[in-house]
Amino acid sequence: MLKEDKAEYIQALIDTRDSEDLNVFLDCMARHHCQHLQADIDQFIRSTSEEGGQKTTQKTTRKTTLKTAIIILEAIKNEPTISRTKLAEQCGITPDGIKWQMKKLQERGVLKRVGPDKGGHWEIIEVVK
Repeated sequence: MLKEDKAEYIQALIDTRDSEDLNVFLDCMARHHCQHLQADIDQFIRSTSEEGGQKTTQKTTRKTTLKTAIIILEAIKNEPTISRTKLAEQCGITPDGIKWQMKKLQERGVLKRVGPDKGGHWEIIEVVK
């Protein structure tokens, strides 16, 4: 939770207590979580739009990167042991492209590998601000 979210967070706690409805608080937390994830995705896109110190200006590259990252993260959320080959099929890119995308997600602290390449699984790292 960011400092600027504090007032809304406190208000959600008060409203939850007054209404005796936990969903008020859960909705507030989910909304903020989604906003923070979108900010992380935007930051990831900005960081991956630079190749070799030269900024790419092709919007299609940025859209493809974001789309691929979202597909990868959704697939891992649903199937943590998914293979790169299967991810490549879902994303419509090569396994090497998936390897590069996943490396970038790991470098950004969004994704980590637990266990060996064979028999291990992927974990999406929750970012707390």
